[in-house]
Amino acid sequence: MEQEPNSLERGSAPGTSVDNEAGEVSAEEGMVVMDGPASTSLTMTPEVARLTGERLCSAADDAERQASDLKPR
Repeated sequence: MEQEPNSLERGSAPGTSVDNEAGEVSAEEGMVVMDGPASTSLTMTPEVARLTGERLCSAADDAERQASDLKPR
């Protein structure tokens, strides 16, 4: 069975973009608040923020390996 192309191969979904700037993160009243582009905001418990951070780091490592594999040798 042929594998479906990823979203980058298909093109971005309508209304989405790739961000080149990191969001701002702060702790407020016992919660973690992340402010991103286009006035987006996300509030998380410390536990969820920590898990999200770990997942972001893991995905960033994967993405760097993928990008490296795509470079011509």
